Amino acid sequence: MKDASIQSAAATMKRNGKSFWFASLFLPRQTTADAAQLYVFCRTMDDLADIAVTESSRAVLAEVRSELKRGISSNPTVADFLALARKYALPLGAADYLVATFIEDATTELHIKDENDLVRYCYRVAGTVGLMMSPILGAGLPHAGEAAIHLGIAMQMTNIARDVLEDARKGRRYLPGCWVDHKNAQQISTDTTLRPQISTAVAQLLQLAD
Repeated sequence: MKDASIQSAAATMKRNGKSFWFASLFLPRQTTADAAQLYVFCRTMDDLADIAVTESSRAVLAEVRSELKRGISSNPTVADFLALARKYALPLGAADYLVATFIEDATTELHIKDENDLVRYCYRVAGTVGLMMSPILGAGLPHAGEAAIHLGIAMQMTNIARDVLEDARKGRRYLPGCWVDHKNAQQISTDTTLRPQISTAVAQLLQLAD
């Protein structure tokens, strides 16, 4: 990766992933650069899902899946990720699973059904990232795989707890429906009488994350 790309990736991580950026202060320079490059790829896919309200935006995500399978891309972010994957033998199946989930996020009004559904979703968008990050940090697979998955799931749960209202305004309810009497995203975003119930569900979510 060129110095300009390293600086750009580090800046993106510092701006959008403060916990990752803080942790990177304790890592060797090259490890930090490679971890930042993985972060940029995952963040870019996440951002595409957030704006994928048009067919063309969703097509970009679908094309990324095809490029991951082919192992080649003209998109600099994807190309850098593929080079990183070759360097560390990253599990491309995890990357494909991640992007596939973002496509689902972009095309459906997401409402998590129950706790199992929640854990499955968190694995797909964050446990997969843990699997890819482990080799970069020197924690080889499969030895560190289970711990990396659990950490990714827990971190995603804390993100969900932080962004309940923001997500609800986007038509997404990540809190299990069985915890909130199956209230939908619109109800959560507009009905202030639900706040005590939502607070209880958030506390339950953080306990599960722990």
